[in-house]
Amino acid sequence: MASGGNFVYTEGTARGARLQALLIDEGTALVRRVFDNEVKKMNPPSLQQQLKMNKSHLTNLTAPARLNFDQKKIVYPQGIGVANSSGQFDIALLSLLLGILCKIKPPSTGWSKAPPTGDTTPIAWIIRLRVFRNQKYGHITNTALSQTDFEDLWQELSKILIGLGGNPVTISKRKTQTIDPEQAQMYLKKFKELHKQDNKVMDLLMAVHKELHSVKEDMQRQTEAVKRQTEEVQRQADEVKRTRMEVSDKLDNLQTINEDQTVEMKSSRETILNTLSKQQHELTERLTEVKEELREGRRTISAQEQKQYAETNTIGEKMLNTMETYGKQQQELTENVTTSGEDLKVGQRRIIEEEKQHFLELKTTGEETHHTLELVSQQQEELIEGIAELRVGQ
Repeated sequence: MASGGNFVYTEGTARGARLQALLIDEGTALVRRVFDNEVKKMNPPSLQQQLKMNKSHLTNLTAPARLNFDQKKIVYPQGIGVANSSGQFDIALLSLLLGILCKIKPPSTGWSKAPPTGDTTPIAWIIRLRVFRNQKYGHITNTALSQTDFEDLWQELSKILIGLGGNPVTISKRKTQTIDPEQAQMYLKKFKELHKQDNKVMDLLMAVHKELHSVKEDMQRQTEAVKRQTEEVQRQADEVKRTRMEVSDKLDNLQTINEDQTVEMKSSRETILNTLSKQQHELTERLTEVKEELREGRRTISAQEQKQYAETNTIGEKMLNTMETYGKQQQELTENVTTSGEDLKVGQRRIIEEEKQHFLELKTTGEETHHTLELVSQQQEELIEGIAELRVGQ
């Protein structure tokens, strides 16, 4: 029996119509239930409020995925402004809103390929439903189905719908449902329109998925860049820490060395002062003895004694030279500490000031010794003059 156009109603086309009716009626109801459950998880859990809040996003002409003209009339109808339920949404519109309103992510295989066998999430079953329709589309619309093909396709579709939460009893009853020519043609028309709309929806969802993947890659690149910068900052921090430890070690070493040198210089200074004091004492005693002998007329100065007096002067000069050398060494030590870096200056300032003080003390002692030697020399000259006068008197 013909029922308009090129459609011819036969047992074979009736089988195809029952399969289409199962997919459209049961499939739409089950996908709608998944969508409503996802909306309840949102904040606020109201379809109307979510549609109001996201209207600019859902209708944005520049967005990669948006509602088309017919879908906008359903979601944002004139009069009430926004749909108060999903009762008028078909599978294509429900699938689109699951992706762009509820932000449901597809399986690893994406929106257009069958999900992994072990994936039993609702979105995986929805994608399996779409893949089934696309793969079987030409077969169940353009040719009459044999009983064998009908049984195989019905079993495959039933498994998908039961995976979505469908009632096996209800699904089984529809298998023997009577389909008249007008109903068969109506389901065929709906099926073709659904196929057309859903392909557009999948293209939009794939565009969104591609954009999200691109954003994810950008975020990953930025994360890696931040990670590299963080590692570089940490490396620099470790380097600064290591440098500070090295500077601290150098400061400790310099302080130890300087303390050792200070002790050694103090010891040398004490030795020099003791030697000078002893020699000065011996010289004074010797001069006293000589003066006594001269006054008594019992002694004449000899060339050997004059030589000893000259050697005494030489010793004094050597002592002065030693003091000058010590001053130069102290100055070189100060310069070496200064060149150890700004970080060492603070720690060394106290040591340098102490050494400068020591140097000034040694310098003062040297000047006092020099003055003493000058007095000794003057006394020697006076002694020689006295001896000469004695000789003239004799």
